[in-house]
Amino acid sequence: MFERLLNEPTRADLLPPLAAVAARANLAALYQYRGLPSRALAQLRLADERLARALTVELRTTHAEPTRRTALEAASRYQDAAFSLAVAHPAPEATTFAFDLLLRWKMRRALDDAVVVRLLNESDDPEAVEAARAVRDGARALSRAVFDAEQDPEGVNDVIEALDAAEARLRLRSPEYAEAQQRGAVGTTDVQAALESDEALVELRLYRQPEVPAARPGAWRLLAGVLRADGAPTLVDLGEAAPLEALRERIVQPGDDAQGRARQVTAARDLDAALIAPLLPHLDGVDRLYLVPDGAFNAMPFAALKDRQGRLLIDRFDLRLLQTGRDLAAPKTPLNANGLLVFGGIDYGPLPRSTDASAALLVPAGVTSAGPESRAALGALRAGDLTGFAPLAYSGAEAEAITELYAALRPEEPVSPPRLGRDASEAALMSLAQAPRVLHLATHGYYLDDMLVPGRPLLQAGVALADANRALDGGTGADGENGILHAFEAQALDLRGTELVVVSACRTALGAVDYSEGLEGLPRAFYVAGARNVLLALWNIDDLLTQRFMASFYWNWLTQTGPSDPAAALQATQREFAGSADPVEADPATWAAFVLFEG
Repeated sequence: MFERLLNEPTRADLLPPLAAVAARANLAALYQYRGLPSRALAQLRLADERLARALTVELRTTHAEPTRRTALEAASRYQDAAFSLAVAHPAPEATTFAFDLLLRWKMRRALDDAVVVRLLNESDDPEAVEAARAVRDGARALSRAVFDAEQDPEGVNDVIEALDAAEARLRLRSPEYAEAQQRGAVGTTDVQAALESDEALVELRLYRQPEVPAARPGAWRLLAGVLRADGAPTLVDLGEAAPLEALRERIVQPGDDAQGRARQVTAARDLDAALIAPLLPHLDGVDRLYLVPDGAFNAMPFAALKDRQGRLLIDRFDLRLLQTGRDLAAPKTPLNANGLLVFGGIDYGPLPRSTDASAALLVPAGVTSAGPESRAALGALRAGDLTGFAPLAYSGAEAEAITELYAALRPEEPVSPPRLGRDASEAALMSLAQAPRVLHLATHGYYLDDMLVPGRPLLQAGVALADANRALDGGTGADGENGILHAFEAQALDLRGTELVVVSACRTALGAVDYSEGLEGLPRAFYVAGARNVLLALWNIDDLLTQRFMASFYWNWLTQTGPSDPAAALQATQREFAGSADPVEADPATWAAFVLFEG
């Protein structure tokens, strides 16, 4: 009876889109429970079609960003039923449908944001230009407001509402935005056609199996979708997520004592056995492995995983990290930018009035060598506090050495002098007239666990530029900037044609995790801005060791004889450090912190 009523067009159309999707997902779970997988799949296909139509309108017309985010996250929950069905009944139709969902819905809003950024940078429509100007002004005003202790809540709300309205005007005004939403979504067959015979894509995904007849979700589980150049995709249920996340935590937070280091080695092998070993039967003959993390595993040093024979994962596969598997089949922006731009040796200005100088040099837990050499976001960072940014002793030398090396090995390209001291300003970065081939930021980074503004997680991550300490006192400079580059602002940069962004700073690979969107932080921001590759750090990194690591990375990259391949250069550098006779260099805490996301 319920199915008949739901499938009557006049009745189904009366249901709000999210209610219709939820109803069909529940019906699919019931059909699966009763052993009717084909009927379950039919209901999920109907839910997906209804959702795609509704969200095309919702994402374009809704003003409030939290509403857009909530709608997409709530609507995405029907995917749990699809993944559960494909695991329990692994017929090609069910697994392909589930893999399509993995590809189409992750970073769905990032696609929209990338179109908006292009409009910000290239539209010639007067109304769109005016809306774009309002978006830029609103983003900067919001960036200042989140650090202004004297800003009243009503004032912040006014800034947010004005920014939401400007973004909505830009979306509604632009034919390009509407066209981008109507284009056919990249699916399994598209990505499959882009894979070579010795390549595989592995998409990790957290999901919850619907519990029927209890009608409530079960515990979080981790799913791996494997796609090769031919044949149907394969889904592998890797088990409950909590034990796997506990192993990940032992790897990234081992502690400084010998016992902690021993636990780290054991955890790296146990997690390899739990994550990688179950996939090996589906990876026979694979040389290059594209891996898309999810949830807490976005902050996972996959390069450090070891099998029972002690072989690193990067010794067994040519490992490539992606933020979404769609990128394998998506059209690529030409890498037509030239030259290098480096920021380093930055003058952050006087420490905030409320900051004790010794407190500003505190190093959060997890740094291998304490002291002012750590480029951490200083103070009690893990509690969400930024107390001040102290000078970095070696970041200036890092900037100068990279500039000299690049000029010597790429003499045909323009190389700007490194921006040092107070010249390494936010205004200088935001006002770039032309995208460089390489953008390198050697500085402090931070990630705050708490959301500063509802619906705007990109304000939780960022880097410090010249005079950043004034931001912590609520101040701005004559240029109107406060020295803090939020991920929210970074995504508005025009980096189309940029081959590589390097953020040589602590915790810059972290971000808020959204069920539907994936990781939201600096990796996503530079991806939206147009950068092809982004190299960042997962945890706190030592200043001197980072200088040495970056020098080796650039040498390995710039001396390549074949096509330019930053990911291969990173793996070569990590192998060098892992095999070093120096125990500090060989420690995974030194070399495994660095991850590169390809786009």
